[in-house]
Amino acid sequence: VREKFEYLGRSMWTMYSLMTMDNWTEQVMQIMQTKPGMFLFFILYIFVAAITLMSLTPAIFVQLNMHRREQEAEARILHKKEEFIKRHANMMDELFKMTDTNHNEMISMNEMKQLIMDKPKMGTLKDKSVLEEGMLRTVMLSLFDFWDESSFEYAEKPHEFCRKEFTQHIMDRLTSPHADTILCGVATRKMVHDLSTQAIALQAQMCTKLEQMDEAFRSEMAKLRSAVQAKGRHATPDAEREDEPTRASSRASQLYP
Repeated sequence: VREKFEYLGRSMWTMYSLMTMDNWTEQVMQIMQTKPGMFLFFILYIFVAAITLMSLTPAIFVQLNMHRREQEAEARILHKKEEFIKRHANMMDELFKMTDTNHNEMISMNEMKQLIMDKPKMGTLKDKSVLEEGMLRTVMLSLFDFWDESSFEYAEKPHEFCRKEFTQHIMDRLTSPHADTILCGVATRKMVHDLSTQAIALQAQMCTKLEQMDEAFRSEMAKLRSAVQAKGRHATPDAEREDEPTRASSRASQLYP
């Protein structure tokens, strides 16, 4: 026993060998012959140490395997993104040119908004055969998402985006592994935006019509008032002529009772 626990290093080695459960009963019995009270300590130590060792070793392998899978998934996503960018480089060039209406190689918020509202113009991408089948809606939603996020971020000051920033944001949305989920949320936001725009336009039309109706009503009331006043002026002399004989008869009766 003294040989097993002679100094710190030897003691640590003894405890480690017990943790591996390699012939541990024989070693514990030798110690217990000298120190019987150590029975409870060794039972607890073997229980805790064995569970820790059995849990730690698989956990290390699981962690290494998960890390390797994450690296492989990231490599696949990166490779897929690079292939997608190469395959749709012409589409992004055409989209940038279509958005850049003033041809200054910069995209402003207003230029993006104009293109988003101009659906026939966006449809020309499909006519030029630079889009794959079914990608027009995805590109439109990605462009709207870029404009909507930038509107909140740069609401207080005008901002323009270079070709690299514009292309990177659109491609990040199109090549995201969660693109379907993200674009579903973007489609909902776009629907709310379109309804709000239509409601504002309808409110403006109603206000314009109400103003026109109010102006027409005031004009008709003015004409009616003028007509009533003119009729009143024509009616007064006739009434005076009808009352003249009555007044003359009254004066005669007063003079010759």
